Amino acid sequence: MMPTAATILVVEDETEPRLTLCRTLDDAGHKVIGLERGADALETIPRSPFDVVIADIRLPDVDAMEILELAQEINPEAAVIVITSYAGIARAVDAVNQGAYTYFVKPVNPGEIKTVIANVLKQQRLSQENKRLVESLQFTNKLLLETNEKLQIEMTERKQAEQLYKTLATSSPVGVYIAQEGKFVFVNPQFQKYTGFTEDELLGRDSLSLVHPEDRKTVREKAIAMLKGKRSSPYEFRVIDKGRETRWSIETVTSIHYQGERAALGNFMDITERKQMEQRIEHLNMVLQAIRNVNQLIAREKDRDKLLKGVCDNLTETRGYDYAWLAILDESGGLVTTAEAGLGKDFLPMVEQLKGGQLPDCAQRALRQPKVAVTEDPPATCTYCPLVSRYQGRGAMTIRLEHRGKVYGVLCVSIPQALTADEEEQSLVKELASDIAFALHNIELEEKRQQAEQELEEKNKQLMAQQQELMEKTKEVEAASQAKSDFLANMSHELRTPLNVIIGFSELMADGVPGEINSEQKQCLDDILSSSKHLLGLINDVLDLSKVESGKVKLRLAEVTLPDILEELKRTMMPILAPRKQSLDIEVEKGLPSVYADKAKLKQVLLNLLGNATKFTPDEGKLKIEAVKKGGWCHVSVIDNGVGINKEDQKKIFEPFRQLDNPLTGEKGGAGLGLAVARQIIEKHGGKIWVESEYGKGSRFIFTLLLAPVV
Repeated sequence: MMPTAATILVVEDETEPRLTLCRTLDDAGHKVIGLERGADALETIPRSPFDVVIADIRLPDVDAMEILELAQEINPEAAVIVITSYAGIARAVDAVNQGAYTYFVKPVNPGEIKTVIANVLKQQRLSQENKRLVESLQFTNKLLLETNEKLQIEMTERKQAEQLYKTLATSSPVGVYIAQEGKFVFVNPQFQKYTGFTEDELLGRDSLSLVHPEDRKTVREKAIAMLKGKRSSPYEFRVIDKGRETRWSIETVTSIHYQGERAALGNFMDITERKQMEQRIEHLNMVLQAIRNVNQLIAREKDRDKLLKGVCDNLTETRGYDYAWLAILDESGGLVTTAEAGLGKDFLPMVEQLKGGQLPDCAQRALRQPKVAVTEDPPATCTYCPLVSRYQGRGAMTIRLEHRGKVYGVLCVSIPQALTADEEEQSLVKELASDIAFALHNIELEEKRQQAEQELEEKNKQLMAQQQELMEKTKEVEAASQAKSDFLANMSHELRTPLNVIIGFSELMADGVPGEINSEQKQCLDDILSSSKHLLGLINDVLDLSKVESGKVKLRLAEVTLPDILEELKRTMMPILAPRKQSLDIEVEKGLPSVYADKAKLKQVLLNLLGNATKFTPDEGKLKIEAVKKGGWCHVSVIDNGVGINKEDQKKIFEPFRQLDNPLTGEKGGAGLGLAVARQIIEKHGGKIWVESEYGKGSRFIFTLLLAPVV
């Protein structure tokens, strides 16, 4: 017998498909030789023994037909399999017509290629077995002929020769018989074993009575041709044994003299097992072809009903299955749709039964289990099935269509009863059902996608309408905000003018310019002056914010050296810090480049941040300004070890008119505009500002400015 492993040449110019195919076959236990060029294949085939050649039909350097012809010349029993893209199917079919075993469309299914290789090896083994049987028959026939010649030449020793012949025939592993005038006159033990009849039952019986009625005419013609020397090769036919079972046999006949009269010497062997194997391989190849056709259909057909009908048609047109039907069910088990091939009007009663919610026994079993539900003898077990009359002499396999846990329905196919228990057959049906379920899943996804697109389009229309409405309202809000900013700016100017007059005359009176004043009057004037300056500061903050919001502030950007401006600020802040014994440290990264900024606005931001820091830091507290480079930006931090800010307040403090209670004084100070103005100024510079703080441990306010390029 041939080994289960084979030597396989894979000729493919594309690296990834070649490596994938080689790994698949190597994992199956085969010896694989991968070749990139067709020229390498033409050199390798004459030198290295091989069983199978797999070649791309479109090689860049050599026509694949040259490889096919050379492989057939070197090893006629080798199988050549071609692989192709959809565009090359016509050439692949031509190659099969010229002797290639079969073809595959890329990408090659690993399970299918391994199944086909297994079938090739089985066929090669059967071919060698058949050759051995023929040689055995020919050898026995030659031996018997030599004995017969001796009978004719040595008539005087006839009895002794006949006895020698019977001895040889009796010990032969081949069935041997002698027939005269169409009746058996001698049968050896092996012939009796093959037919199941005893010697007494066979002697005198018509030799053609054992032949299947449909084969008798052909057997008679071939036997006569062989007796006349017009035929030399053995012929095959069916025999009905004693148990009424049909068996396959192979036979040769030779004209001899037996007991002084002409007779026919037959050498007979039982090849039932081989024929069954051949039929099984032929059937599996047809099923594989059907599966390939179905997969090609799945790749191009997106309409569910056309897909289901095409699947059934492909399963029967290749003669892989006699009948096929599908039932698609909803989640509650109700019928959605059906498809069939090979049944015609006989399927209509089944459709009505399915509409009524009555599933046949095979479908019920298939829905309860992931494996194939096998029915070996439907007429005996499916009494109430509307299709039972169509399954006479045939079996059925039913499998649920399932993908990722969802069951879409069932598939049922009819096959020869002898193949219902075949595990490979069941595996192919299961693979087919999985492919169909996957296709239904994709169609379902596509339908959901289209529905989602429609819903999205509708929502987009709604959003566009809402966006239009929002844009209109935004314009209204912007107009209102602009009006507010203009009003605040105008009011601030109107308020500052009389306020400056009050401050000016209060200072003159406090200095005694109009005349001397007493201490009580001096105290009153100081209070007026202090309150007026505080009010002026609030008005200036409101004016600054309104200018920024209204877009009236124009930045005068220039390169600013931070160490200089920070030292200037320190000198400005010292009169405020000194009375409370607070310190201010400045730390600038060495070699820090200049920044692009409006110097006056930058000082305003820093003064606002430092002003807040000193207010919320206790006496003898520590303040610090840091400036470091991070990427193309300068990060400036104003740090204090004051009371800190709660997390919920950190999100609000940059909003206009937001004030926090100062636990150091128990009061709120200012208008709550300093941080809002700082944020507006920094964002107008293109930077960001934020706070990092933990209540009770101080705060760090950070803002970013763009660095000037270093020349």
